[in-house]
Amino acid sequence: MNSKQKKQIARALDVMATRTIAFTWEANYTAAHDAKTSDLGGLKPGSRQDSDPPNHYWVGMFKSSSKKTTPPPLIEASFQEVPDTATAVAGLRAALEVSRI
Repeated sequence: MNSKQKKQIARALDVMATRTIAFTWEANYTAAHDAKTSDLGGLKPGSRQDSDPPNHYWVGMFKSSSKKTTPPPLIEASFQEVPDTATAVAGLRAALEVSRI
């Protein structure tokens, strides 16, 4: 990931932090609701839950096309409990910090 992408993701996370995002917890990544992709610079958050124990919850940030996520996630973070928006954003910020430029 280059520094331009990291800055784009950081700006999107700043916007997400001001909203309440509706995450869906299924076995495969599903696009989050109420994220307003146009406000996130064309990025879209998605979420999933592991189907096997310990059943972690995952939130990722994706490129998007036609309102759909384009795998793989640019960054992702896992949680032991269902994260609210603030917790998800904090986890994604931590993942962004350790991602490679």
